[in-house]
Amino acid sequence: MNREQNNLLVPSEAMYILVGTMVGIGIFSLSNTLVKSVHEDAWISAALGGIYPVYVGSIGIYMIKKHPSENILDLSKRYMGKVIGTLLNILFLVFFILNTCFVISEFSIIYRVYATAFLTPLRIIGITTLMSAVTAYRGLKAVGRVNTVAFYVTMILLLETFAALKKGSYLNLMPVFNAGIINIVKSSKDAVFSYSGLEILFIIYPYVKNNSKMGKEIAKATSIAVIIYTLTTAVTIYYLSADIVEKSYWPLITASESLKLTVINNFRVIFAFFWIFVALKSSTNYYFASAFICGNIFKKVKRKNIIGVLYLIIVSITLTIGESTVRNKVISMIIGKITTFNLIYITTVAFFIFIKKGVKDETN
Repeated sequence: MNREQNNLLVPSEAMYILVGTMVGIGIFSLSNTLVKSVHEDAWISAALGGIYPVYVGSIGIYMIKKHPSENILDLSKRYMGKVIGTLLNILFLVFFILNTCFVISEFSIIYRVYATAFLTPLRIIGITTLMSAVTAYRGLKAVGRVNTVAFYVTMILLLETFAALKKGSYLNLMPVFNAGIINIVKSSKDAVFSYSGLEILFIIYPYVKNNSKMGKEIAKATSIAVIIYTLTTAVTIYYLSADIVEKSYWPLITASESLKLTVINNFRVIFAFFWIFVALKSSTNYYFASAFICGNIFKKVKRKNIIGVLYLIIVSITLTIGESTVRNKVISMIIGKITTFNLIYITTVAFFIFIKKGVKDETN
C-alpha cells in the first residue's frame, strides 16, 4: 500500500476504524445471547468480554513500539519464516473473510424483516457486498472517512435507543450477581465475538501518521466499544426484562421502539434504515482487511482482481449461511476456534519479537 503522507490515516480516523470494526450489527443480538445463561447479569458479562480487546490492544501497542512501519503479516514471515508465516497469514485471512460474510448475512436478515421483505437475499447481499467492495477498493483513507461518519451516526442512534430508560425499571436488573460469579465469567466468552475486529489494528497501524501516539487511540476505541456493549445490554434488559430479551432475537431494535415520534408511525423501520451505515462500515472494514491480506500473499495479482474474486467468494459464502439457523450454527462451530487462533497468532508474533530483541541485546 502507498505510504505517501496524503494516503495515511490520522490517529482519530484509525480510532474510528477500530471502533467501527468492533461495534457492528451484532450489537442487536448480544443481550439475547448473554441473558440465556446469566439472565439479569448479562450486562456484567458484556463488560467482562472487554478483556479480549484490552489484551489485543496491548499487544498492538507493543508491536507499534517495536516495529512501527511493519504490519503483522510481514512480521510473521520475518520471525517464523516465509512458509509458516504465510500459512498463518492465510488463516488470519479466513477470519476477516468469514466476518465479512457474518456481518452481511445478519444485515440481510434484519433488512428483509424490518424494511424490504420483497427483495431477495441475493439482491440485498449482492448490493451490500458490492458497496463494501467499492469502498475497500478506494483505499484505507476512504475506509477511514466512512468510519468517521458512521461513528457519529451510531452515537445518535444509540442516544435515541436510550430513550427506553424513561419506561423501563431498575428492578429488571435485579438482583445483581444472582447468576454467580463463575457463570458470569464463563458467559463473558460469548461476548468476545462481538468485540472481535480489533485485530484489524495489526494491518493498518503502519499507515497511521505519528503512530507512536496510537496507544491513546487504541485505549479510546476499546473503552468506547466496552461502554457501548455494556450499556446497550443493560438498557435492553432494563426496558424489556431478561425474560423478554431472551425471546427477542434483536432486542435492541425492540428497545428502540420506545421512542415515539408523532411524525413517524414506525420508527423501527427508520432505525433499521440508518443502521445500514453501521453494517456497511463493518463489512467494508473486514472486506478491506481481506483484500489487504490477499494482496500481501499474492503480490503479483492486481488489486482490482483481488477485490473481484473476493466479491464472488463472499457472496457465495453469505448466501450459503443466509438463514439465521444456519448462520448461528456456523458461528457457534467456528468462532471459538477463530478467536483462539487469533490470540495464539498475535501472541506468538509478539513473543518472537520479544525473544529476538532480547537475543540481540544480549549479543551487544
